[in-house]
Amino acid sequence: MKSSRKNGMRLDSPQQQEVLTSPVRIEIIERMQGSEPSSIGDIARRMGRSAASLYHHFRKLLAAGVLIEEGRRRAGRRWEALYRLAAPRFHMDLDQSSQRNVRCYRQSAGALLRLTERNFADALELGELVSSGRYRNLVANLKKARLSKTGLARVNRLLQEIHDVMREEDARGTGQPCALTTVLLPLLDTTQRNKESK
Repeated sequence: MKSSRKNGMRLDSPQQQEVLTSPVRIEIIERMQGSEPSSIGDIARRMGRSAASLYHHFRKLLAAGVLIEEGRRRAGRRWEALYRLAAPRFHMDLDQSSQRNVRCYRQSAGALLRLTERNFADALELGELVSSGRYRNLVANLKKARLSKTGLARVNRLLQEIHDVMREEDARGTGQPCALTTVLLPLLDTTQRNKESK
């Protein structure tokens, strides 16, 4: 486990990278970011799930070094373990020469999108949706564009600014809980391919 970005941890081993291929484990990590050491029961309540459904995922996160046992506390007649994240954020680099890494990267993106679909379905049941205007909290769109290196750098700068706003606002602990999922990827140039096939 190495840190190559400020305050983040790079997941290098297959065991570490595999933890990001599950929507449940991604949500556990997200729910623990910026929080005090928490028990499995605490996280289960935040996720609206049973603690029993999370034990398997906590074991994987612990084995990968993503979670650290921080201590124990009394819970009625028994003691329960408290956990914290090993770093504020986690990432894995794409290594296209490794089929296993590419598969994990693809599965991780798929897990994020499945989690987004679940969140979107839950949001539609809330009834507190605003889909237009300055304070909209629900939007889904796809934009394709040809980006120069300058344009790509600008998009990445703006995405980082959005992520910074989300992190700062969340640290305040007030306001409406919202989720933002971003996927930026290169596309096949179909116009070039069509020209070449003529």
